[in-house]
Order: sequence, then C-alpha cells, then structure tokens
Amino acid sequence: MYKNILAYISIGALVGILIGTFTNNIVLGLIIGIALGVAGYIMQGRAGSLSGGGRASSRRGAYNRLLVMAHGDEALVDRLIAYEEKRNPNGTRSEWVADALDRLERDRT
Repeated sequence: MYKNILAYISIGALVGILIGTFTNNIVLGLIIGIALGVAGYIMQGRAGSLSGGGRASSRRGAYNRLLVMAHGDEALVDRLIAYEEKRNPNGTRSEWVADALDRLERDRT
C-alpha cells in the first residue's frame, strides 16, 4: 500500500516540478503536483469501489489481480487456487483466491 501512494506522490511531484518550471514557481508547482498525486491515489482506490461494488466485484477483482500477476496463465492460477484449497479445505473459493494472491505477492517481494 505504501509503495503505491509513494508512486502517486512521486509522479505528482515530477508533474509539479514541470508545472513549477513553466510558472517560475517551483514550490507552488510541487504543492499542486503532490496534491494531484494524493488525489490520484484516492481516486484510484475509489474507482474499485465504484465500479460495481459488493462482494462479487471484489472476488472478481482478486481473481483478476491474481491472473494479471500470473501473466494471464490460467493454468497457474488454477494450480495456485488448488494449493490453497488443499491447505484450507473448509475455506471458500474467494478465501482461496485471496490466499493465493497474498502468497504470490509475498513470494515476489
């Protein structure tokens, strides 16, 4: 999460420097740029909640994030979910998908 907001703020700061060079006021440009970065981060978080909302949307979102992290390899995604199902046979599919996503993110960092 923190990496994500830092990326938005960094991009905002770079935009702010560009704005500052054109307006001859770097400080004002940085303030505007960082504000845009924070606003972008907030809007990015809300976009997911406004795009359908509810549990079904978040389940599809987790599966889609897992699929993206697996570079579209559906067989890999199925194996990851099956592994989590073996570890937690009483869980639900959404739990297995979330666990597979967490495990893949943890393994790749």
